[in-house]
Parts: sequence; structure tokens; C-alpha cells
Amino acid sequence: MNLADCPPSTHLVVTAVTATHAHALRYAELGLHVGAHLHVLMSRCGNRRIIALGTERIAVAPEAARTITVTPHVAAS
Repeated sequence: MNLADCPPSTHLVVTAVTATHAHALRYAELGLHVGAHLHVLMSRCGNRRIIALGTERIAVAPEAARTITVTPHVAAS
């Protein structure tokens, strides 16, 4: 599934980034790379996702969110 499909309050792990090389580099600079753990805080303004990535909050456009493949994060018990 991609980030654009994820509802608020979802905890996720990035499994792939299929954006252009330049965009993937920019996402990596923001900490959004394979293996990154994130939390979808809300969906706003034309389906933009607001995510928590560590202590940062990042708005992700729908086009960008579709290039980020994620899987639900299941906390170890």
C-alpha cells in the first residue's frame, strides 16, 4: 500500500520509494527513506498527509504520497 491510502492514526514503516531519483534524495534528506517509521497524523487540504517522522511534522502532497510504499508497523509485545 502507499502512503496516500493510509488513514490518520496509522503507524507505518517505509518499504520502498519509487519517486524520481531527485525526489527520493530529497525525501531521504527529510528522513523519509526505506526503514523509516512514521505516523500519519491527519489528512488535509486535498488529501495531503501530515506525518510525524521522529520529532518532525511533514506535509506530503498526494502525488508524493503515492510514490512511498509502506506497511503497517506492528509493535513488539
